[in-house]
Amino acid sequence: MKLASNEEVNEYGNALTIGAIKGLAIGSVISAGLMYGLKKKFPTGFKELTYTARTFFALAPALAVSATLAEHASLKFDRERYASGDARPEAVARQKQIDSLGFSDKLMYYGSQHKYKIIVSAWAASLGASWWYVNRDKIMTPSQKIVQARMYAQAVTVAILLGAMAVNMADTSVPLPESDEQQLKDSWVKILEEEEQRLSALENQKQAN
Repeated sequence: MKLASNEEVNEYGNALTIGAIKGLAIGSVISAGLMYGLKKKFPTGFKELTYTARTFFALAPALAVSATLAEHASLKFDRERYASGDARPEAVARQKQIDSLGFSDKLMYYGSQHKYKIIVSAWAASLGASWWYVNRDKIMTPSQKIVQARMYAQAVTVAILLGAMAVNMADTSVPLPESDEQQLKDSWVKILEEEEQRLSALENQKQAN
């Protein structure tokens, strides 16, 4: 086991960037379809939309899908590059720690691990639900309905983001058993020793050349 090399860091950054670009492309298609659908179904209401509302409908799907696929690319890179990592002492100890959590703590932990997917899904669901609710009103004009639905969706999104922040700030850790704590300490000592040996070997190689 060793610390990540510059090459690994660059490869991780490239994977993350590619995932974000793919998400941006897919999200842009969704945004274009959404804008086209609104313009075709509610031409008068669409013209009455403010630039802020149009910007929201144009950018929100693209940014949301981009963030989701970037996170997916990050997780995929970790799985493919460090597939054997689950057998490491610190990984085993970490899994034991997670297994020892209560139901609510586990829920918060896994929620924090997949927060972007939850936020995007909840945002899409809130947008659809708010539009369904507002569309029942027979008095409001189409443009008023769109603005009202957007306001409801934004309010729900803000609530979801605040919830995600609360999950990140919550302390879901539990004390590790002494043996597991010692395993973690030993593994880090081993990492540092191997890194020192690697750097020493590189230094000796430079001196030899």
